[in-house]
Amino acid sequence: MKKEIKIIKKAKTLFDKYQHLITNEFLLAIVFFILIVFLIVPKSKLGISSLKIGDVAPKTIRSNVSMLVEDPYATHAKIKQAEEAVPNVFYYNPELYDNLYNKIYTAFNDIANIKDKTLALKKFNQDLDINLDLDTFNKILKNKSIILRFTNTILKDINRYYVLSGPSDYQYVKNQILIYNTELRTSRLETNTEKFIDLNTAKALSYDKLHWSVPNSDLRKLIIDFVFSLVKPNAFYNSEKTQELKKQAREKIAPVYLKLSKGEVVVREGDIIDKNAYVKLKALNSLFEVKNRFLDLIGIILILAVFFVTSAFVYKKLRPTEKIPYKKLIVITGTIVLLQIILIKVFYFLSVIVGYYSPDFPKSVLLYLVPFAVASILGVLLVGFKYSISISLITVILASITVDNSLRFMVFIYSFLDSAVASVYLVGNRNRGGIVKVGFIISLINVVLILIFYMLQSNNLFNTVTLISIGLGALNGILTAIIISGILPIFEWLFDIATNVKLVELGNLNHPLLKELAIKAPGTYHHSIVVSSLSEAACQAIGANSLLAKVGSYYHDIGKVRKPTYFIENQFDIENPHDRLMPYVSSLIIKNHVKDGVEIGKKYRLGSQIIDIIEQHHGTMIVKYFYDKAKEMGLNPNEEDFRYPGPKPQSKESGIVMLADKVEAATKNLNEPTVTHLKNYVKNLTNEIFLDGQLDESDLSLRELNLIVDSFVNVLIGIFHHRIKYK
Repeated sequence: MKKEIKIIKKAKTLFDKYQHLITNEFLLAIVFFILIVFLIVPKSKLGISSLKIGDVAPKTIRSNVSMLVEDPYATHAKIKQAEEAVPNVFYYNPELYDNLYNKIYTAFNDIANIKDKTLALKKFNQDLDINLDLDTFNKILKNKSIILRFTNTILKDINRYYVLSGPSDYQYVKNQILIYNTELRTSRLETNTEKFIDLNTAKALSYDKLHWSVPNSDLRKLIIDFVFSLVKPNAFYNSEKTQELKKQAREKIAPVYLKLSKGEVVVREGDIIDKNAYVKLKALNSLFEVKNRFLDLIGIILILAVFFVTSAFVYKKLRPTEKIPYKKLIVITGTIVLLQIILIKVFYFLSVIVGYYSPDFPKSVLLYLVPFAVASILGVLLVGFKYSISISLITVILASITVDNSLRFMVFIYSFLDSAVASVYLVGNRNRGGIVKVGFIISLINVVLILIFYMLQSNNLFNTVTLISIGLGALNGILTAIIISGILPIFEWLFDIATNVKLVELGNLNHPLLKELAIKAPGTYHHSIVVSSLSEAACQAIGANSLLAKVGSYYHDIGKVRKPTYFIENQFDIENPHDRLMPYVSSLIIKNHVKDGVEIGKKYRLGSQIIDIIEQHHGTMIVKYFYDKAKEMGLNPNEEDFRYPGPKPQSKESGIVMLADKVEAATKNLNEPTVTHLKNYVKNLTNEIFLDGQLDESDLSLRELNLIVDSFVNVLIGIFHHRIKYK
């Protein structure tokens, strides 16, 4: 017992030690890993599973084991024979018509003493569950004795038959029928199928029988119509009982086995595969899969695990500037990889179908159309080049594993070059034009690669297969560009990421939000334009994402559209509303433009990067003007009440927008500054923000801050060029 307790305590210690690894991110990664393994693991490796009955054997195949193989075709034939021997079951009630006659007789007796014909008719109809009219009822009463006599005759006569409802039951009348007597609960075989008739036939037989006994045709018709308005089938087909007997017959049939001996030639090369050969080949293939499936699975899992871990390590070491939470990154990675595998699988399946119907046409040709570069392009557009390296590493290996051994080298080279070139080219061209151009570049590379492949394989370079391959390779790049253009907006929306493609769209000054800002808050709009110029120049100076900073600057003060006149840059010849407010209230209004901006950004789905800039561009800075005003009024203010809620800038771009925002607002009031004065002023503002700790989480270095200051000054010189003194 002590030993078990010790083991449990040790296990708990290990769990506590490594508990941080078992997170939601870890579980997400496991789920995607399992899905990928499921898609990748090959379904067959013997190479004969695709052969069908009637195919020509590509090679001579011998059995390497001795065993008995169930022959499903012979077994099925025996089962079918046994089922056909089972008679259909009909339930039969021999007392039905005797009971009916007694019911009719009783109905006549019940109305014998009723003088009122209407009441008698109602009682008669109710007893027999029919709907006679008064005229017919009077005729029946008038001929009561004749009707009773011939009714008895008719019912006894048709009781010699098995009367069915119609063709729906009659179709099951075959050579042998099992009759189940519902009264006696006994059964017997009936072989005389002439004893089975339907209601119409019974009616016709009865009419012929009465032809001589009742010469009056009207009376004869009255009797027949009255009787057959009451007659119901006395037998019916019982499907459930029949199927139960067939099931019992099936279960009694033993499987038919074929003997397969070790060394036996199952099929020779060039022979047509018949049923026996197909059954044996299928058994050999199944046996091979059972023996090797586990090792295949373990091997693929180990390969994938190594490459996933390697890719994660590469990504961590080459962490891109765009900071995306690991949980989101895992989902993005898993989705991209699954999409790429599905595309490969679809085209590979099509190649197998083409190969099946056109045996002389190489199935590898259709693989030249597979858009192998989709994953790497999505990676570089959604996250960045460094991430694209990792995703390309994974998908290239997966693409090679997915196809047959003979095609792996070709697929590896083909997918690797397409992915690498696409990633490298799009680093500086992450826009819609870049997507189209990279499609044409991929097409060109594919054509060159295909020509090299066929030069190495054959002397006859320009044949039909080569030309088709070149055409498909050229079409590959165009198809890749179309797929990316179609699914990129879905990924942007799904993962709330503003790619460079989306940033270009958001950077259009005709965007509804920017037009609203220009109309409602023109001063803020002009301020944002200047901030964007400063931010763009600073990012270019230090190698940050200038497009993100520029577009983020356009929207950083978008929250001011809700209360534009409370901000000084929008107050044109109007009273300052803050003059009538307490400093605390004014400070709250000023700070709320950040919260309002975040809400508007989410509503218009600007993307997490833009919203981060909106939320972080003031960090936790103090609203100094109203804080000082509160102190002057003797309100003894708490500094924290006048600080923005934050967070502080989490990226270089957010930090630069904060600096540009502060510099633009402060320098616009300078009167004829010199270059030296301007540079010192900007440097002091930057140092003030730096010393306040606002840039601690932005990854900006002191060297980069100096470069940013220089870039700001260069832009501001352009703005103040008409009044700057160079001395």
